[in-house]
Amino acid sequence: MKSWQKVAGWVILCFFTLHLIRDLSQDFGLNVFWATVLTKTPRTPYYPLIWQVFNTYLFDLSGIILPVLFLKRNRFGRLGQISVILSLIFIGLWSVSWLWL
Repeated sequence: MKSWQKVAGWVILCFFTLHLIRDLSQDFGLNVFWATVLTKTPRTPYYPLIWQVFNTYLFDLSGIILPVLFLKRNRFGRLGQISVILSLIFIGLWSVSWLWL
């Protein structure tokens, strides 16, 4: 595995771990900096259970599990590609929701 792939794996793993901690902090009502940074009140109808499970927790858990697997196997392969694509999708969706929703 190339060094940039290891760095990408660790960055993706750290990002999604911190994002999961932030999501859990928000859901438990902790009013701390990492739970309120770069968030806004949605203008669309809010369905908490559906939105949280499918949008944040599945992204976060797969963003944690995939890099752990390919870093442990020491082979980037399909798992690495999927985790990079997942990260790009996550950043794209966040950008769209931040700018237009």
